[in-house]
Amino acid sequence: MDDLQFERAEFGAAAPARNCTGCHQPIAGAYFDVNGQPFCEACTAAIRQAHRESPGGAAFGRALGAGLLAGAVGSSLYYLVAKISGYQLSIIAIAVGFLVGRAVRWATGGRGGVIYQVLAVCLTYAAIAFSWVPFLLEGEGSVDFLDVVRQTPVILSLPVTLGIARPFMLVIVGIGLWEAWKFTAPVPLAISGPFTAAASRP
Repeated sequence: MDDLQFERAEFGAAAPARNCTGCHQPIAGAYFDVNGQPFCEACTAAIRQAHRESPGGAAFGRALGAGLLAGAVGSSLYYLVAKISGYQLSIIAIAVGFLVGRAVRWATGGRGGVIYQVLAVCLTYAAIAFSWVPFLLEGEGSVDFLDVVRQTPVILSLPVTLGIARPFMLVIVGIGLWEAWKFTAPVPLAISGPFTAAASRP
């Protein structure tokens, strides 16, 4: 009984403020659940508007550029690993698919879509195929850039022709392509609400 006092009112701890995932501001009124995250009314309206609009040609250009850059990084990684270790590790193809898929998705603002999935798969396959070019250049000192261009159809067939002889490599290349396809899949927009934010207690 000694712990009781009536001089001041004591309330439980105030509920933690709910912040908007978009603008990071505390939500004082209504909020919406967007794919499992809280958003204020203004940010939710902006998300709905952006989702209705087409990314446009500029987004495709950004996706192409980002995917090409990621593919070049992946091809270089494959070559460096093979050069340093002395083994051509086909498992690097999975890393190439991951890099290209994430780059294309970033360039579209996380939208994704079938056209970007096809783009990511094509860029991943080309990056894997062209990762053998440095070995061709090293094996034949007389090979120059024009020779590589002329041999492009042969280079693009390498993952398949080599994979037929080594089925495990073909499986790994397939996983790399799946990674690129998966990361650029369209994200459904699930919005529920409005809900009332818990009022802060005095």
